[in-house]
Amino acid sequence: MFENESSVPIVINLFCYFFQEGEENPYAMQLKKAIWIPHLMRVSVSQNEYNGEKRQRITARTVVPLDFAAESKFLLEDISKMIASH
Repeated sequence: MFENESSVPIVINLFCYFFQEGEENPYAMQLKKAIWIPHLMRVSVSQNEYNGEKRQRITARTVVPLDFAAESKFLLEDISKMIASH
């Protein structure tokens, strides 16, 4: 968990569109293993302008499989803090 940060877990399902049966592409095999597995991603977004065109650059800083027990504990602690502050 990312302490002292306001990071929001993003659950992303990865799809492998270019994987074809019978091919032994190591990259495609790794992507196929990740299909329908939720991940916790920490991303950073920066915006810049080039030739009058605004662009966003999104970078994945860390990607880990989602640990439901740890995430539930983290959310319960946040809820308890919110209740205690009111």
